[in-house]
Amino acid sequence: MIKKKFVNSLIITSRSIILKILNPFLIIQKITIAIRIKLLIITCHAMKNIINTFMHMSTHITRFMEYANMNEILMVIVMYLINILLKSIIKIYLHGHVIHKIMNQEQNILKKKK
Repeated sequence: MIKKKFVNSLIITSRSIILKILNPFLIIQKITIAIRIKLLIITCHAMKNIINTFMHMSTHITRFMEYANMNEILMVIVMYLINILLKSIIKIYLHGHVIHKIMNQEQNILKKKK
């Protein structure tokens, strides 16, 4: 009788452990966290590329502005393009910052649950 109770308790505990491990919500949550981490890595990589491109372009822009110093119309066009580029960089940076905040919040929640 004691052996049967022991075996039953082992079966129940092992079943609960298996259900916790194979919980579909936890699996989905882990997948979404992994996807968000990958997106953050991709966003950071894209930001580095954009910054490098901007640094490279800034030298070309300053050279072009030296040549275009006499013509005010070209100067206005160049300044307008610089503003567009800066606004797009700021939007990308803010989006990456928001993703990073969300990921930190989720990781803190997971740590508190453990």
